[in-house]
Amino acid sequence: MPIAYGLLPLAAYLLRAGRLDYQSLWYDEGSSLYLSRQSLAAITQGAAADIHPPLYYYFLHFWMAVAGSSEYAVRSLSAAAGVLTVAVLFALGRRVCGARAALVAAVCGAASPLAIYYSQETRMYAQVTLFGLLGTYVLVRLTDGRLPKPSPWLWPAYSVAMVACLYSQYIGALVLAAHGLYMMLRAVVSHVLPRSPAVHVRRGEGLMGSMEPSPAGAGEGRVRAPAAGAARPSDSLLGHFVLTAGAATAVYLPWLYVARGSLLGWPSTDAFHAGAQLFADAAFRYVFGLSAVATPVTAAVAGVVVAVGAVTCSLAWRGRRGVRAARGGGSLRPSAVAAAEGRTLTLPSPAAAGEGSLAGAWLLVLYLVVPLGAMFLLGYRKPIYNAKFALIALPPFLILLGAGIGSLKRLWPAPLALTLAAAGYALYNYYANPAFARDNYRGLAQYIQASQRPGDAILLDAPGQEQIFPDYYRGGLPEIGLPTDRPLNPDATAQQLAKLSQHYQRLWLVLYGTNGSDPGGYVERWLAGHDYEVLNQWFGNVRLAAFAAPPAQPQALRPIDATIGGFAHLIGCSLTPQPVASGDVLQLALKWQASAPAPADLKV
Repeated sequence: MPIAYGLLPLAAYLLRAGRLDYQSLWYDEGSSLYLSRQSLAAITQGAAADIHPPLYYYFLHFWMAVAGSSEYAVRSLSAAAGVLTVAVLFALGRRVCGARAALVAAVCGAASPLAIYYSQETRMYAQVTLFGLLGTYVLVRLTDGRLPKPSPWLWPAYSVAMVACLYSQYIGALVLAAHGLYMMLRAVVSHVLPRSPAVHVRRGEGLMGSMEPSPAGAGEGRVRAPAAGAARPSDSLLGHFVLTAGAATAVYLPWLYVARGSLLGWPSTDAFHAGAQLFADAAFRYVFGLSAVATPVTAAVAGVVVAVGAVTCSLAWRGRRGVRAARGGGSLRPSAVAAAEGRTLTLPSPAAAGEGSLAGAWLLVLYLVVPLGAMFLLGYRKPIYNAKFALIALPPFLILLGAGIGSLKRLWPAPLALTLAAAGYALYNYYANPAFARDNYRGLAQYIQASQRPGDAILLDAPGQEQIFPDYYRGGLPEIGLPTDRPLNPDATAQQLAKLSQHYQRLWLVLYGTNGSDPGGYVERWLAGHDYEVLNQWFGNVRLAAFAAPPAQPQALRPIDATIGGFAHLIGCSLTPQPVASGDVLQLALKWQASAPAPADLKV
């Protein structure tokens, strides 16, 4: 086991650091670099106008000052967050579910295609996941009853972790909501349960319950019933939580006020995964990440992995309850129930496989369900679900999966092998299959540089690409963002395009993210109607088109007398002046005359 513990961070690091700069930076990563290169004041102002809080950009600003701004350097910040996430994942899993479950969860987390993808991206999603997980771990330490007197620094540490989570990405608020719901349910259940006489409890931790051992007892502890009218421990914990969570929220509220404009204008995602489809898509992404297509085979594999984790985890917890509430229900505090029944509650030692606390397990369930459920409910007003947002609930999924697989005793290697095989397939696609690569601005810029000639210019549609394209293009051609107005002004845009078409012999058009600035494709349609389209090629989700301007002086027509199909009479043609150099465009103009009605719409 100790060797495995040491190898896990190494494996997580190698999977995240390997080929870190193999793929090109894409549009969103370019936005991160552009903003993080500014002063702190400019970052704050820019983030307020954006749809993300500023903390990640602050971190990246100082990170680049030390590590540089290469692809490897800027992505390594997220890679570091991903490695730390695996370490905290193991710590939380061990505390709640035991060593074996924690080891399985950490192995799956180290190899998770979804986690690796966002650990290799210059964005804030790995960071917000880390801080949300860290806050959850601190909360478990504060509430699972194993610390006779918790450190006075733990509650402030929780508040700091949640402030960092909230300031990393707005979706971090859903983790805080899960924590709040857990603490309220914990307090409610505590008041529903009867008060108990003293009960002897064996020291340790159980999958289905928690306890508060006496500091002096090495083998056993005594849980005493609260005196009549005394405050319950859960009340004190809830009060501390309200204070610390309230402090984190108070620190966050000024930013919400500053960024209220961008928040109210938050754009919808491309598709809304309604109902079961949202949860099914999240489950598929938790197993295969973004580097696999949902086919009958892959969907079945994902379904088996999720079903094995859910069923075995549920059966393991039911089998280890050992106590039940007086009215037949489960309990977040089974020790109190056992005391009420006059029994001794024996809990397995921390070293036993499958141990943990039921209270912590319910926290994991809420940690998983609340973010996804909130995205589902909010989606009826405005679709917000996206795999990058679902990443925040990946840690509890992995721990619950690890608890289920780890409970299978001798059979646990089989479902773990299936999970890792699915991850291996997805990682192979991610590393080696171009179909799953990020948008290739690097290759696009290299293509232009290899094919450009004097008299060319580059149009960036949408103009936001000015934040990423110059990081790769070094050819010296003019870079012009169009359209300049939002919403697009057709008359003004047409005038700009006419001037550009007259001034430049060839226009390279880089198209990405036009839904907001040029939803009707006006720029491309204008160029296609006035110039010669000579190239149309995809580089991931970025498209490169090229248009050659017609000669300033019309060329003389060479007479031709030919009738085609009995209705189209070709009366002349013209070619660009000779000779045509390699790489140039041969412009051919044909003049037609209808000699009879055409039988259908035809295109030459």
